[in-house]
Amino acid sequence: MSLGSPTREPPTPGWSSTTGTPPHPIGLHTVHILAVEGRRVHVRNLEALDATPILDVKPLLTPHR
Repeated sequence: MSLGSPTREPPTPGWSSTTGTPPHPIGLHTVHILAVEGRRVHVRNLEALDATPILDVKPLLTPHR
């Protein structure tokens, strides 16, 4: 029986996938908000599947605004 110190592995990200990248990357898209109905936001030009959650909405600030 051996009572040596336990081996320590390097920390891994919370997703711990075999590729080292998150399984669901977060997209960044410029969209046009068409309507807001309660918690539902209707947008145009979003590259995502229907019912994909929106994590954050920020205004697009340009020199012309």
